[in-house]
Amino acid sequence: MKLQQLILTISFICLPLYSIAQLETKMPWETGTENKNSDYQFSTTWRLEIGFQQPNQRSDSTTNNTFFNGGKVGFLVDFNLPYHLGIQTGLRYELTYGTNKQHYRSADNSHVTVEYIRHDMLKHALSIPIRLVYTQQLWRELALTAYTGPTFQIGLAYTDKPFNALSDTTLSWIIHNSPDKSLFHIENHDYYSDKQFYRFNLQWGLGAGLQWRHFRLEGGYNFGLNNLAHYQPNTGAKTNMHEWSWEVSFIYTINYQHFDPNYAQSAQMRREARQQARENKKANQKPIEWHFGTGF
Repeated sequence: MKLQQLILTISFICLPLYSIAQLETKMPWETGTENKNSDYQFSTTWRLEIGFQQPNQRSDSTTNNTFFNGGKVGFLVDFNLPYHLGIQTGLRYELTYGTNKQHYRSADNSHVTVEYIRHDMLKHALSIPIRLVYTQQLWRELALTAYTGPTFQIGLAYTDKPFNALSDTTLSWIIHNSPDKSLFHIENHDYYSDKQFYRFNLQWGLGAGLQWRHFRLEGGYNFGLNNLAHYQPNTGAKTNMHEWSWEVSFIYTINYQHFDPNYAQSAQMRREARQQARENKKANQKPIEWHFGTGF
């Protein structure tokens, strides 16, 4: 990634924070009262995340597009700011699986016009999101959330297990006419180790979700910003490969804070009143007295 792109990304993150810091502070639930900066208390919210994602590697040629399916698990931390805003980051482990077929015209079988090699690919990665998050209370403990910001993904492994369905004649013809034989694989290999793909992937994400108390359901889309394909000097090929993805996540808030303190306080008072009523009822119950007589 070019230095200019990195500087631009950092600017997108820092400038909103600087602007927010200059504004008067108001707590999320205070909509009609003025508040001074000294009243704001910085806090953090910790969350656990598990979800599904479907990346799509898009190249110049639509025939080389590859869809992956997989999941992610990790943790998130929100640095809560005034005006319903926050900065969210964290660390997630991602595991995705994809398959792709390369088709070739048969060289020795007149009855089979097309032969193929199937590639079964497995990707391991770590990702670090840095998002600007907006949270708006809708009703009691129900809230709407929205976010935007970059995600920095670091590839750990990108393995490929090819299944060769080519005839010997077709395979020999392909190898003989391949401009760079190191790029043609019929054995297990790793794309990162072969220097066919870069490990670093920068994406910009947009998403929204709903939260009820500790639980949040969230979905979003990530747009790939940098080229993932290495330039191949032996073939002169310069392919543009970007990875876009959509995702859905289930998030659990560890140290949940009520959106409406008044509602939370009244709910606590109702629970205490019910508990006290049960204790009073139990204390006022008289034991059953049994009287036995002869009846004569």
